[in-house]
Amino acid sequence: MINKILHLYLMVIIVLGMTGPLTAFAADNDSVDVNLQVSGTPSIIIYDVNTSDIATTSATVNWLTDVGGQCQLYWGTTTSYEMGSISEVGYEMTHTIDLSPLTSATTYHYKIRCVSASSAVDETADATFATLSEAEQPDNPTCVEITVDENGNTIWWCAPSDPSILGIKIARSNQFYPATACTAGSGVTDCQIIYDGQGTSLNDRQYYLDGDVQACTRYYYTIFAYSSSNISSGAIATAVSAGTCPGGITPAALPAVPTETPKAISLAGLIFIEEGDTLYFVGNNLQVNAGHLMEVFVDYDRIPAGTSLLMISFTKESRTYAYIFKRNDGLGGFEASFMAPTETGEYEMSVSALDANQNIIAQINGNLIVVQPPEVSGVVAEMPINWGLIVFVTIASLLTIGLVVLTIRYRKI
Repeated sequence: MINKILHLYLMVIIVLGMTGPLTAFAADNDSVDVNLQVSGTPSIIIYDVNTSDIATTSATVNWLTDVGGQCQLYWGTTTSYEMGSISEVGYEMTHTIDLSPLTSATTYHYKIRCVSASSAVDETADATFATLSEAEQPDNPTCVEITVDENGNTIWWCAPSDPSILGIKIARSNQFYPATACTAGSGVTDCQIIYDGQGTSLNDRQYYLDGDVQACTRYYYTIFAYSSSNISSGAIATAVSAGTCPGGITPAALPAVPTETPKAISLAGLIFIEEGDTLYFVGNNLQVNAGHLMEVFVDYDRIPAGTSLLMISFTKESRTYAYIFKRNDGLGGFEASFMAPTETGEYEMSVSALDANQNIIAQINGNLIVVQPPEVSGVVAEMPINWGLIVFVTIASLLTIGLVVLTIRYRKI
């Protein structure tokens, strides 16, 4: 009887898929200990595959697995996935892989293959996404500065006049200036978008109070202007929040340039355009008009290999304005646009190339000479005197008067 009951019990266990040490009980409470191992097929399921943060040169692929999985993403512009694969290290259930740099206005193919700890495998079918086309880059916010008090760090900026701009995004990090609005290629691991909007206006400037800060801590901010199809390269600023700093204040990056580093960037390699007109250096000096729109471009071939981030800054006395360049694969280089400082004078200009670890690998310095734009005269130019016309009119008038006098005399006679 015990054997029959045990046989039935084991059949139920097999149907339920139970394995491991078990105890079977008979009707008379006798028991039999068994160690049941039922062979089956372990599984892992990939689901909820999607893409996000698609931009001109980057995109993010996300997916989930029902058990912990170690996954590979294969990608390319064809179903041959000629770009290769990116592999994860650990076994996770939530998966995200950033793809960068990509080519704008291009369709990419990808598939995902995941393996569980028990060697189960699942693979997705081919999927695609398309990067955005290169739209004109919006102008950067200008006159960026940060004021600090017990309420937090207040970021100030002047909004660009570009009518296509929809709003401002502020990215924050404790590590370094975020190179993107917390999308692929930001260069930091703690990037946060702390603000997305128009800002609060005060005296022709906008501001946002970042009150969620720790005392005596250095924060790096990048301020972006965005349109419906693109985002600016970013204006940057850093500040240490208020509070007692017993260990001293962490110095602001940029890191120092090693003395043995060759200056692989040249001023001649920088193309400056002021409201459509190309500008040229005279020695190390570049003259611009205060408040005019500036566009700067440098070809990929003009910067050292390994450059991950390109920055430009202008410093006069204690005030510094700094901007990040943005990749433009369509043009084959880095570009940035911003308004020239409104205060005239001489500014120290510095262009720095940084690697992926925020180390300066090349730097070039020069001077930006900001002058007052020439005034447009409101005086109407004087017409030249036509003496011939004056003589003709005078003679004609005298003849007319003479004829009138003769006519009057004739009538009297």
